[in-house]
Amino acid sequence: MSRIYASSRHWQQAEKDGIRHVSPILVAFCASPAEVKAQVGAGLWKQVHHAKLTSNKHRLTLMLRMGWSFEQSLIWPTSRRFDPWKYRSYGNAKLHQAARLAGDDGDVVEWLLLLRDCARMGVQIDPSWGRKRLCREHDAAALKAVVARSDPTPWSKPWFFDFDGYSFSLLASESALATEGVTMSHCVRSYTYECRKGREFVLSVQGRERATCSWRIGDRAIQVKGRFNRPVTPRCRKAAKAARTAYEGVLREQSGGEVDQ
Repeated sequence: MSRIYASSRHWQQAEKDGIRHVSPILVAFCASPAEVKAQVGAGLWKQVHHAKLTSNKHRLTLMLRMGWSFEQSLIWPTSRRFDPWKYRSYGNAKLHQAARLAGDDGDVVEWLLLLRDCARMGVQIDPSWGRKRLCREHDAAALKAVVARSDPTPWSKPWFFDFDGYSFSLLASESALATEGVTMSHCVRSYTYECRKGREFVLSVQGRERATCSWRIGDRAIQVKGRFNRPVTPRCRKAAKAARTAYEGVLREQSGGEVDQ
């Protein structure tokens, strides 16, 4: 709090100058905009100056309350409002790695949960891993855990569909549903009975996003969930609806009749 008090004149001056959004960074450095720019360089100052007030407040929290350096705080996503203080229990190492993996437009919480899931399955995580490597190691550990405990016998023929950069595949066995459930950390395996009876359908989604979509016969709603049941983009939902329409067309051809919508 002493640093905030000491820098209050900088905060007040920034508001007078119409640059209130950079005030948290001035607080962190106890310096004027010109002094901070001279200290960090024009390139990094530009990131601060173009950021919103909320993003710079998060950077202040990371620096003053959580011990991050200024350079480290810049990797915290600015496109979504994730307050880092809420996730401090994960520890700085996991937070830093999750922020790096998420990138500026990613979901930090999803990567935190994935890192936690890997640790629970005994995966030795290398901090230098990128998104693909971490997901690959997670999925390998998940697959190993479920293969021996589920029935691989399919109840329908394979089906694949591509739309707008997304690839869909029908999950048509207990083993496939179990694998998807563990890989994505959700309960889709519990749909096995309804799927075997032909009353529910589940598709694995890959490509632009990793997700799972499902729907019940007679229900217009369609579920589309990312890892840990996290929300997906509208673009992914649109592609999933197109995949449902395409598969229901296949069912109509096979039955020679109507498929309940």
